[in-house]
Amino acid sequence: MAQGEQRYDVFVSYNPADREWVDEWLLPRLRAAGLRVITDFDFTAGAPRLAEVERAVDSSRRTLAVITPDWLASEWNNFETLLVQTLDPAVRRRKLIPVLLKPTDLPKLLDALVKVDLTAEKHWAGQLRRLVRDVEDVIPVALPWQAGQRMRDWTQWGRWVRRYRRELRRGVAALLALWVAAALLLAWWPFQRRDVWLSLGVRAADAVELARAGDVLLVGGKNLTRGCDRVDKGLWRSADNGITWQPVDAPLDFPRHDGCQLAAITGLAVSRAGPQRVYAATDQVGLLRSSDAGRRWERGGGTGLTTTSLTRVGVNPDQANQVYVAGQAAGLFRSDDGGQTWARLDQRLPNAASCDLGAAFTRTLSVGALLVTSDFVIVGTGNPEDMTDAHIPSGLYLSADQGNCWFRIDDGEGHLQYVLLAAALDQPESPLLVMTKDWDRSGGEESWVLWRIDLAPAPARRKLLWTHKRTVEALIATGDDDPRWYAVNALGEVMVGSPDVPGQFTRLPRLTRCLPCEAAFAPDLGPGPPLLLAADRVYRLTQGPWWRRLWP
Repeated sequence: MAQGEQRYDVFVSYNPADREWVDEWLLPRLRAAGLRVITDFDFTAGAPRLAEVERAVDSSRRTLAVITPDWLASEWNNFETLLVQTLDPAVRRRKLIPVLLKPTDLPKLLDALVKVDLTAEKHWAGQLRRLVRDVEDVIPVALPWQAGQRMRDWTQWGRWVRRYRRELRRGVAALLALWVAAALLLAWWPFQRRDVWLSLGVRAADAVELARAGDVLLVGGKNLTRGCDRVDKGLWRSADNGITWQPVDAPLDFPRHDGCQLAAITGLAVSRAGPQRVYAATDQVGLLRSSDAGRRWERGGGTGLTTTSLTRVGVNPDQANQVYVAGQAAGLFRSDDGGQTWARLDQRLPNAASCDLGAAFTRTLSVGALLVTSDFVIVGTGNPEDMTDAHIPSGLYLSADQGNCWFRIDDGEGHLQYVLLAAALDQPESPLLVMTKDWDRSGGEESWVLWRIDLAPAPARRKLLWTHKRTVEALIATGDDDPRWYAVNALGEVMVGSPDVPGQFTRLPRLTRCLPCEAAFAPDLGPGPPLLLAADRVYRLTQGPWWRRLWP
């Protein structure tokens, strides 16, 4: 009889001593599960028992042997077992399922098979479900319309899905693998090309500063590694817009009690009037300057600069020799001859300047942010918690006469630290963008806030553009026909928005290498997003393969 023509799902072989348990417990539950069951009670009266046993075994998909010591002692039950093994000698069709009802020593042929253990009554329900499942796995189940039933017969659908669950899983997995392969090959969603940050190749250890001087890109680092005898000394240069990079030898070395050490670069500044002139602020050796776009460097700390620990540097876009620096502890200085001589712009005498508008800084200035434009010099104060009565009051200050006279355009409300300033320097009427850190913890956590202040025709009150709960590392403004601001936080999340549309911004692809990291921006050639320095590499936003989102 062929497998598809078998009339019964299971033939139950048991010893007459166990008939009561079989009739009252096992058979009702097998039939309730929808299984077609045959036992010796269904044998034809007067027919040879040998022929009836052979018919029952051959017409059933499975034979259940209820094994007890009495069953093993029965010659008829042993014959039934041998008959099943004759039909399935390699045990590939699992024709025989041993059901161990009472503990007993099994012969090797039965002991080698996986058994349904019913020796403990508390396990009967769970073992029965397992038994029914194993029997049902070989019972063909027709689709509803093949069984003459309605398409929406969900019970029949459920039986069909349970029966062919393994085949369905394999089929779905194969289709999914085929679709993924085709999507990868043809760049379908979600494997299509997309905006990604692509590394320009340089690996600059502890890099924190990025600047552009024409086609030249410069990267400055913190030099956290001890010693001076190494190739990478904290400055890197590309003369071809990031295609190739070379380390630059600069006079960053200074003596320390434990040997030679290299100073950290804390700022880079380039004037559009003379891109060959580049300035670098450091934390130990003062100001460095270059007259050949960063190829060679010299120290520029001339007379009047009373500190070598600098935190900020800015240069007049229209006068390459006019440079401003801020000291780490305090102080704001200006040089009009490229760093040869300096004038201090704070701690001045009350009559040091004749001011029609504003006044000279007569107290110490703690600089948190610095921006130099063609028309103005703008400084924002640092952490208000570190300021005393000896400091200039907290706020944002503007000078229209190169730092001699100042007036406050924002008071900082007593708890704002001015962290970053940005403006599109090629757009005269570009608004000033101000990033502040709010030290007012009454709300439970610090926040970083981006403001807009219009400087023309006269400075106006700040307008809220964007708030953020993570540390903002860099800010830049672009000034083409579609002005934009870009900000990046310590986790590599890049946001872009319009200074004309408060509260709205777009997230660009996240730089996954930041865990966290310091970051900086520099303009790219032409319109579009700026270059991004983060995680010791320089990146450009461009179209690339999908996997670059994960590993740029």
